[in-house]
Amino acid sequence: MIDNVYVQHNCPAVLHIHRDDGTCLRLVSLTQKQSITMWQAEFRGKRRVFLTEATLVANELGLYFTREGKEQIEFRMFPGEPSPIIGTIGEITSQQDGIFTYYSLQLPTKHIPLDVSWIRDHKAVLKFDKEILDQVDDVLLSIDYEGDVGNMFVDGLLLHDHFFNGLPWEIGLKRFFAGRDTLQMDVLVTPKRSGKVIFSDSAMAIQHSFI
Repeated sequence: MIDNVYVQHNCPAVLHIHRDDGTCLRLVSLTQKQSITMWQAEFRGKRRVFLTEATLVANELGLYFTREGKEQIEFRMFPGEPSPIIGTIGEITSQQDGIFTYYSLQLPTKHIPLDVSWIRDHKAVLKFDKEILDQVDDVLLSIDYEGDVGNMFVDGLLLHDHFFNGLPWEIGLKRFFAGRDTLQMDVLVTPKRSGKVIFSDSAMAIQHSFI
């Protein structure tokens, strides 16, 4: 005989199904929020389920978590690990949370000094200390601006651009400054153009003119 079992959509549940051979099958339901933070990875020889809002990468060397703008990494793991998990930065604490083991890693605060020199209203020179990339995966520069196009130059070379869409212009600095002694960039924003666009279409050609 099979009974119908109902679980609440906003509350996780664990169902135990006892088989005739004496074994037990355990079914776990997650909330929608938990389900979009679920990862599966192998850790210390076992296939495990993780719940975390951070980005998770697992390999034979360990677990790597990346989270933007947060000073704490939190994750839940099933099955739990009886041996301690040691973090390379900060101390990891753990406690039981239902069938999951909850882990928390407090990260040290890192301040990023920034020197901005304005050349013109729409052009600036940004200078950083060369230690900004120490002990971090990357440094994300977020520029809130209004204009047509943003251009970023290093040593006179255009290395990054952004077409204005109302959202901040974000630049990961590691790929441009890793291994450099001088961390400096020029940021140029092309102002919005005023006027109207005229479309001139014909069988021979299509011309777009800005007046």
